[in-house]
Amino acid sequence: MKKLIKYASVILVGAALIAGAAFFPFERFFPALTPTESETAPVIETEAVVTTEATEPPETEPPYEAGTVYGNIFLTRKSDASLEGLSPEEAFYELNALSAAIFSRSIQIRGTDPSTGYMTLRGKRNAKDLGITLDREGAKELIARYVLQGTQEKMKAQAEELDQLDPVYLSDCLLVDEERFLASVSPLLPEEKEAVEAGYTIDPNSGQATLLSEDEDGYAYQKAAALEDLSWLVGHWAEGGKREALLDVNGGPVKAVVTGEDVQNFAVLGDYTTTFDTNAGERNKNLLACVTHMNGTVVAPGQICSALDMYGEVTEENGFVGAPTMIGGQHVLDIGGGMCQPTSTLYNALLLAEMEIIYRSNHSMYVNYGGPSRDAMVYAKNGSDFRFRNCKNTPVVVVSSIDLQKGSLNVKILGKEERPKDHQIAFRWETWDYVMPVVTRTVDPTAPIGYTGYERKVINTNEQWPQCGFKSNLYKVTTEGGQSFETLINKNDVYHPANSDFLCAPDFTVVVKFNPDSPLTAYLDVYYAWLDGTPSNVNIGKWKSADIRAFNERMKSLMAAEGFVWPYSGTKPFR
Repeated sequence: MKKLIKYASVILVGAALIAGAAFFPFERFFPALTPTESETAPVIETEAVVTTEATEPPETEPPYEAGTVYGNIFLTRKSDASLEGLSPEEAFYELNALSAAIFSRSIQIRGTDPSTGYMTLRGKRNAKDLGITLDREGAKELIARYVLQGTQEKMKAQAEELDQLDPVYLSDCLLVDEERFLASVSPLLPEEKEAVEAGYTIDPNSGQATLLSEDEDGYAYQKAAALEDLSWLVGHWAEGGKREALLDVNGGPVKAVVTGEDVQNFAVLGDYTTTFDTNAGERNKNLLACVTHMNGTVVAPGQICSALDMYGEVTEENGFVGAPTMIGGQHVLDIGGGMCQPTSTLYNALLLAEMEIIYRSNHSMYVNYGGPSRDAMVYAKNGSDFRFRNCKNTPVVVVSSIDLQKGSLNVKILGKEERPKDHQIAFRWETWDYVMPVVTRTVDPTAPIGYTGYERKVINTNEQWPQCGFKSNLYKVTTEGGQSFETLINKNDVYHPANSDFLCAPDFTVVVKFNPDSPLTAYLDVYYAWLDGTPSNVNIGKWKSADIRAFNERMKSLMAAEGFVWPYSGTKPFR
């Protein structure tokens, strides 16, 4: 009965505290105990247990009371006084008093003198002027985690959990407003100055750089470090202390990204060219836009560069127009069509420069930008990007150019050559799992007998060349010091087949002409020379063994000339 009276007293005291502290959400810490909960609270029996063996004395009931702060929770990191035993409102009151004292504290600001490099006193500011504020809600949340509540068993279990935690400091709930800090400190410090980059020009054909003007150092303060120091200083202030605090705002020179020395050491690290159809119309406008935006991009050591960031917004205002592009294995009309070619050209130049590739994905169908697994796809609408990191010790510059009359696009990577003179690299690919395209023939009744024209047929509003699908890997072969070793660059790239349809005369006469720029379509004339002339899908099952053998031999010869390996021989079937 005495214990029940004790519990009732605790509940009444807790209820009074809740009612009298409107500013603090004590209802979170003092859930009302119903008579049932109170009556069913466990009672520790004190009667002795009669046994034949010696017994341990019963545990003494712990002095837990609902609504008290428990555990290693302090005001500041320099304080030895725990808040254990206080009510939530008392703990919050202590934090309010601490923050009021901190806000009025005087802080000496010391900054670097640019002319001497020594630290000099610059003036005083109080903590509030420097942007220190109290996160009231955060403080309440923190205190709430250390408040014991509920039945004795629950409070005991919670206390055991809190005993395992590291100490917590309410001064961590004091925040620093960065903008207010900078606005308060900046007038006390010497003016910052931006670095001046070295001026230079680059011949896009040779990659030769000419220095026009030297670089100049700038001057800046380490603001992030000063903010961190201020947070540390606040957390270690002793409450009630009157000594002035000292905050150092360090400054120093800022180097230009590209210096005159860098320009003098520029060499061509990687150089790659791709070609395109000069009559491609709108697509070539997108190539020009990409080359224009890419040219001159400087990438500092360690910096990650994104192709989409270089190109900017894919909009008409930024030079892009609608043109054919490849999406999901089909050619469609979309703004920015053709952006993948300059991206793939950049990728190959970076491979030769041995830059670190952060992210790259291949096309859904093969494109002839250098060989299997040597293409790079970008698509702004879904965020598909190409990214690389400058892994050199000096900056690199991307130099790009385009010749719309000759149909050539070039990208060079310029930087300091740090590789040994006998360092050489080459690339090889391997392909397998070839899948032949589905080719249909559509009769044109108006065509004369013996019709020998070729026309790309629109399929699902798309125009595409027929070509086979396959999988591929790309390897880099490095030779240095008379030793060679191979590195896997891209693994298991999948290219799907491109299907097409041909128009032919009523006698099914047709001359198939394929895109001469694509090695995987150049040999298809051999494949379709064995067609039986029926206006339906290709039926390999009708081929004779001799036809398959002759086809395999011809394919092996044609693909070897392009660096491909045709894995079939004799009468071994293919798909």
